[in-house]
Amino acid sequence: MMMQTISCLAADGPQSLKWSVREVTVGPEKADVVGNDSRALQKAADMVAFTIPEGRGTLRILPGTYVMRDSLHIRQPMKIVGTPGQTILLKAPTFSTTLAEPMSKDAVRLTVADAKGLRFKDGIAIGEGPWGTVIRTIIGIEGNTLTIDRPPAFESLRGGNNDYKVGAVVQSVFPVISSRDVNDVEIEDLVIDGGGAGNSKNFVDGCRNAGIYFLQGKDCSVRNCEIRNVAGDGVSWQLVHNMTVENVETHHNYNYGFHPGTGSLNTVIKNCRSHHNGLGLFVCWNVRFGRFEDNVLEDNQTIGLSIGYNDCDNLFARNIIRRNGSCGILVNRGGDAPPPDRNTFVENVIEDNGEGLRWSKAASQIVLKGNIIRDTRPDGQKTQKTALFLHPDSQQVEIAPDNKIEGAVVTPEVKK
Repeated sequence: MMMQTISCLAADGPQSLKWSVREVTVGPEKADVVGNDSRALQKAADMVAFTIPEGRGTLRILPGTYVMRDSLHIRQPMKIVGTPGQTILLKAPTFSTTLAEPMSKDAVRLTVADAKGLRFKDGIAIGEGPWGTVIRTIIGIEGNTLTIDRPPAFESLRGGNNDYKVGAVVQSVFPVISSRDVNDVEIEDLVIDGGGAGNSKNFVDGCRNAGIYFLQGKDCSVRNCEIRNVAGDGVSWQLVHNMTVENVETHHNYNYGFHPGTGSLNTVIKNCRSHHNGLGLFVCWNVRFGRFEDNVLEDNQTIGLSIGYNDCDNLFARNIIRRNGSCGILVNRGGDAPPPDRNTFVENVIEDNGEGLRWSKAASQIVLKGNIIRDTRPDGQKTQKTALFLHPDSQQVEIAPDNKIEGAVVTPEVKK
């Protein structure tokens, strides 16, 4: 083994490190675990967990391309580190089939129409839709009958408690890296390649699937990574508090570039770029006290930034939001849910989108300071004709005089 321990000294004597410097390496050669696929990565991650029982060891993935037939499942606090631009986790091609017999929500066995493209230890998604789909691992195959690691009813998010009918989709779709119910997970210097974002029939909603996916935890981070070509989200975290995403590029993903959601508090996204996704940044459902700073959200198919569903007390500062297909910023979700109050936008550039900023849901304490909203394209090519729309029932709106707004403006005070 190549693991080692190094102590450090502080002014007041020896101190324990938050992160152990002991590490397990995995790679095509000359590593603690030799291999270049998801099984090798999982063996190395489990070795970190078993040999460093106090947690917070490091899994170092050496340069190479690793073919992923299941998620790298993170089950204990740890740091996962690659080599920038050289450590690539590539999802294997997707195989799709359907249920040949009904499946109970409490079952661990299912019969599919055709299992020829599935293998032992493959990850699969069962069902359709954001709340009806679950992701599991195959632990047995007998002809067209599969055994999975746990029943669909065993699910941490709401939903996932359905019985499945004949014809329900079963396909080898899963997060490339998955952390569930774990705190203190750090991921750095990896390339995550979903293997092809253009195939929409393989799409699984970001509440179940992403290039990197977190469900329930705190004090986690993703830094210096590239996530691309995923038939879902780039990075998704649900019910994760104190999440930091920094210097991350996410692009050509079928769904959202970044997806903080489900009551996540104190999210920080900074110095990131989200481009050529379905949507750039989707702030979803009760995301509060977040800071979104110095990001570029550009050339996404629909919206640069979308918020709603009681997303309150967030700061959006110095972001560049440009050339997105419909809106630069859209606040339009929530139904009867509490409104997205007390959001502040400072020194953002919102330009050359279908529309600028459209706040279609009534809210209060909206602050706009020092923003530039404009269309820089030649006459005849401009599409951002509505620069700013605020719902007429919004209250306590502050639009500072230092905003530079070109185009039509509709606010509770001024209606054109």
